[in-house]
Amino acid sequence: MDPVIPPIEDNIPLPKNAAEALPNISVDEEIKMRASTIKLISDINGETLEPTEEHIKEAEKYMEDIQNNPELRPDFDKYPNETMAYLAGMVAQTNVMLVKQYADYKLYVVNNLVKEVETAKSSRNWVRGAWVLCTKPKTPSLNAPLPLNFYHRN
Repeated sequence: MDPVIPPIEDNIPLPKNAAEALPNISVDEEIKMRASTIKLISDINGETLEPTEEHIKEAEKYMEDIQNNPELRPDFDKYPNETMAYLAGMVAQTNVMLVKQYADYKLYVVNNLVKEVETAKSSRNWVRGAWVLCTKPKTPSLNAPLPLNFYHRN
């Protein structure tokens, strides 16, 4: 089998080291990238990734550590492939739970805002509440500007 040599273009500066070549990514993104690479390589080699109890405990300990200290940035190279794959599954499951909690919270806020609009004592508060309900936030978060005196009853 012949070696594969990628085409190299002229006048493109090379990074000094691997750390400089990599983009700044979050821990979550790095775990996903590593897990997808591990999965791809194991599929190519026809190997299965089955974590043992030790791998599961390592991944659970790391998840506990990262929840207690979100700024923690461990060296993922020391973890075996099975631990990284299990950890990626745990992170994905946690993200799904957070999205569901966010959706529930958003529904709670909207429902209470509707209740406030329905029970507004003045037309000014009713219009402001209706405006907040009808205004689309600029970002997918709940940071729509609430009128300062929306909850204040005249």
